[in-house]
Amino acid sequence: MNTKEYFEKRALETERHSKERGEKYLEDLKKSYEDIEKQIQGDISIWYKKYADIDEKINNIDARKALNHNELTRYIDYIKHRIENCNLSEKDKEILRQRYLMSKLNRLESLLKQTQLNLNILTREYEISSKEHLQENYKQCYSETAYALFNCPTHNFALNFDAFDNRAIRQIVNTKWSNKDFSSRIWGHYSNMARDMESILNVGIALGYSVDKMSNQITDRMNVNFSNAKRLIRTESNYILSKATQSLYNDVELDRYQYLATLDYKTSEICQSLDNKIFNVKDMQIGVNCNPMHPNCRSTTIPYLEEYQDENDTRIARDMDGRSYKVPANYDYKAWYESMSEKQKDSYKLKRKMHYNKSSDKKAYEKYKEVLKNNAPRSLEEFQIIKYNDSNKWERLQDNYYVKSRIEKGIYNNTINAEKQEPHNIKTKLEGKSYIYGDTEFAQELFNKYAGSGKLEKSLKGRTHKEICIADDIVGFDVYANKKTNMFKIHHSKGRTHIVPYAKKE
Repeated sequence: MNTKEYFEKRALETERHSKERGEKYLEDLKKSYEDIEKQIQGDISIWYKKYADIDEKINNIDARKALNHNELTRYIDYIKHRIENCNLSEKDKEILRQRYLMSKLNRLESLLKQTQLNLNILTREYEISSKEHLQENYKQCYSETAYALFNCPTHNFALNFDAFDNRAIRQIVNTKWSNKDFSSRIWGHYSNMARDMESILNVGIALGYSVDKMSNQITDRMNVNFSNAKRLIRTESNYILSKATQSLYNDVELDRYQYLATLDYKTSEICQSLDNKIFNVKDMQIGVNCNPMHPNCRSTTIPYLEEYQDENDTRIARDMDGRSYKVPANYDYKAWYESMSEKQKDSYKLKRKMHYNKSSDKKAYEKYKEVLKNNAPRSLEEFQIIKYNDSNKWERLQDNYYVKSRIEKGIYNNTINAEKQEPHNIKTKLEGKSYIYGDTEFAQELFNKYAGSGKLEKSLKGRTHKEICIADDIVGFDVYANKKTNMFKIHHSKGRTHIVPYAKKE
């Protein structure tokens, strides 16, 4: 194994271990989020049972009535209980008591304060535990990188190490970078979450939303906030990995390092541009020439030792399925891309587009599933492949969604209009009209089975209201094409929906 490949392999291992520790921490954090989510939802349910009418509604006047003595006592007991049973210091608990123990407030305010308290407890516990995680991660990353250097097969590194300076490590974790420190980012997320929860409660009560609907909204917002927490922990873990690496580079008096981006389709443009470049350790700056360059950054750095560079050296790349293979060490990202065949480049472009649009496509896919049910693509990946790689199927899928959603919203009627249909039924047909081999009931059966499965006719202005469907068997006769056909058009309408057989002219 050559020097560069050795350092790259060790750096990727250290990065993987750092990521695994982060994911383990996030598993525990997820449980805390779920516990608080259930607590908030339970509080809302109790509040509604206490104050809402039989239809789970409460008017604005009743919601803002001042708490009576007994209600205020219950509120104070709740606050005291939640504070006493949280995993915070006495100093933190006293701050919470001063903030949430109140002598006067109304019903809605009491619910809002309970919610804010729970979010506050969650965030403070998260802040403390995450800093402990990052400090431990720093030590692990430093130790692993040091081990890799001292086991380098081609170079001897000297390091005098006694013990970690915990105070210095805490300072690194708390240091501001990219214009914010770690705590500011965490409490920024808290502010957004608290504001969202207040909006959900205020709007939900004002508009008479059910407890279930508000609970679902709370779940959605908690999921969004946890996604923010995941992104933050992953990015901060990468930051800590880089700071530990930078400290070690300085401790062993390394002069230069090399930036390594991941050679795959997911890599950002900024990391592509930095890939394989060599920098002085004294100029090492996170966000400028050292990872992380952005949230969820996967790049890393390795020591650069010019005397051990060889034209036969290799580095690691990944194919479109994520499998590792070796390329020449002097390949940067651009050279790696240019080494692909045209077929591989097409696959790369498709995979990259799918990756960077995954979040927005997932939201769209959920909407398509909700409307199309079993007729939707079976997975997000299938949805994306159709969207980006099969224009005909994608147009058809869009048409299906368009029709089904308009039927669902009542813009299109889902009942055949007998008056409009009869001229196109075999027994009541008018001269010159195409007709089905059946009556209006048969037309309704065709509609029920095939509506939202066909292709919409297009005009210069875009979609029309006519959907061309293909049945399993012959359904009628097209007088214009002068032949039997298994195709038909559904003329969608608010109140005049009907079906007309259709065949392509020879």
